[in-house]
Amino acid sequence: MLYFAAFRVDSEDTDKVLIFHGRTAACLEQIDLDQVGQPRSFAQTLLFGPKGRLFVPINDAGEIRRYNVKTKAYDVFFPAAAAGGPLLNPWFLSFGEPTRRRWGMRTEVGR
Repeated sequence: MLYFAAFRVDSEDTDKVLIFHGRTAACLEQIDLDQVGQPRSFAQTLLFGPKGRLFVPINDAGEIRRYNVKTKAYDVFFPAAAAGGPLLNPWFLSFGEPTRRRWGMRTEVGR
């Protein structure tokens, strides 16, 4: 399976995660991130994490959702700053101990 973040085309569409078959490239299903007529909830990155959950940073809302890909249900893993959480605009995710080396940053102070 291949998972892609997809933006809505117009106000009658939804922002979503599209799920494709890995060999045939057929679109099998989707997980809607918002509803038609409601405020947008779009994502630009996706990450599978612990227990096979799909973690989706919702850029405009400022929260990170944790989806069960089988049921398509989610809970808010990190709430947005507007809801008292620590995030404003989440973009990219990574699991594990972040280090300067992982991100290709120099470790010398002042450089």
